[in-house]
Amino acid sequence: MRTTHVETAVAFARALVAGDFSRAHALLTPELPPQLSPALLRAELYGMFTGYADGDPTEVLFDEGGAMTEWPAKEAGDIAWAFVSIAGENFVEGVADIVADVDGASLIRNVEWGRP
Repeated sequence: MRTTHVETAVAFARALVAGDFSRAHALLTPELPPQLSPALLRAELYGMFTGYADGDPTEVLFDEGGAMTEWPAKEAGDIAWAFVSIAGENFVEGVADIVADVDGASLIRNVEWGRP
């Protein structure tokens, strides 16, 4: 069974793949929206694979082993780190998210683009 923080990370990736960058943007903490507008989210997503692959992202893949609740750089309020794969016809990339508790809501505080 997935936890709320993992569902937040997966929902973010699904919104990106669906091209719903406004919905993905709504899952970010209040500090991130000025830095990651919906247009910039789209640019970051396509920037991961444009240049070596054609097409659009088509699916989200998540393995429960791709999440943790304890890690060295964890900050106060952080509840999880999760890596979610984003795949297309001829590529697999992904996003590593830090999910934080913001007034009882699980929101994404940090996004790292691409495979580690």
